[in-house]
Amino acid sequence: MSRLSRFLGSPDDPGQIAGVRNRQVEFSVFGQASYPIASSLTLTGGGRVTVSDGAGKLLDDVRGGDEESSQARVRFAGSAALDWHMSPSLSVFLHYQQGFRPGGFAVASGSATQSQQFEADDLSQTELGIRWRDTARDRLSLRAALFAVDWNHVQADLVDSSGLPATANIGSGRIYGLDGEITWRASPMWTLTASGFFNYTNLIGTETAVANASSITLPNIPQDGVRIGSQWRFELARDVTLTSEASAHYVGQSHLGATPPLNVTQGQYLTSAIGARIDFPRFGISLDVSNIGDARANTFAFGNPFGLSRQNQITPLRPRTVRLGFDARF
Repeated sequence: MSRLSRFLGSPDDPGQIAGVRNRQVEFSVFGQASYPIASSLTLTGGGRVTVSDGAGKLLDDVRGGDEESSQARVRFAGSAALDWHMSPSLSVFLHYQQGFRPGGFAVASGSATQSQQFEADDLSQTELGIRWRDTARDRLSLRAALFAVDWNHVQADLVDSSGLPATANIGSGRIYGLDGEITWRASPMWTLTASGFFNYTNLIGTETAVANASSITLPNIPQDGVRIGSQWRFELARDVTLTSEASAHYVGQSHLGATPPLNVTQGQYLTSAIGARIDFPRFGISLDVSNIGDARANTFAFGNPFGLSRQNQITPLRPRTVRLGFDARF
């Protein structure tokens, strides 16, 4: 059960405005099994059956409101996978998975006396990928995948013109993407890794008053990202090991929300880090430097909902940080 009470006014004597209480009961049974169709082909299937029932009502300082109940629902979320080992060094996989979140009741956006019900949202994902060679054993290895996500009745937290939040279904979304990773073991002591992703997202339908939904991207999903890392390992003496790592990480642009005043940009920053550690039989010493270039960026464009309309809120990156550590084993 969740209960949201809201107050608005002077900090010395705020007045209570309508809140909402939600009650949700769920019971789930799930399982998964794999079956080798052939020596090189494995089929995996599974699912989750959920029985749920919920109710909600408005709360304020004058009246409790009548409880609004929803009918008990039975939902099934399935998963299936095919893994084909074409050769000892190459495999192809196809995965499909479903999921959902239950609905509930919320105070209607812009209203202090009306409630609105938001529906359960459901998501299905299909992924097709390859794996070439083993990261831990082979000098060069690769993993890559294409994926598509179908997201219906998207639940989103909105902020109205007064700065008060409300939960609603804003439409249906689609996500198409590519991600991959390549690892090169240049020597037993040195490994280089590069990974990245690209996302295309779109809100293609509306269930609330959302203007120009066809041109809106889904919130908090970066368009792209890249990470490059390098690791070293040296045996300085018997039972004395030096390990070090350097990395650079880029996060692309995303939006806080789908509609004004939440359609503010965030992301688009590059950070780097380096670290080293010496391990002795009984203790270790480490030195790490993060955000070497002292980059400044907005990682999450949210703070105070009542000032969100100014669109000038940021969650900054941690500034350049140096950490010296010592640990001992007893």
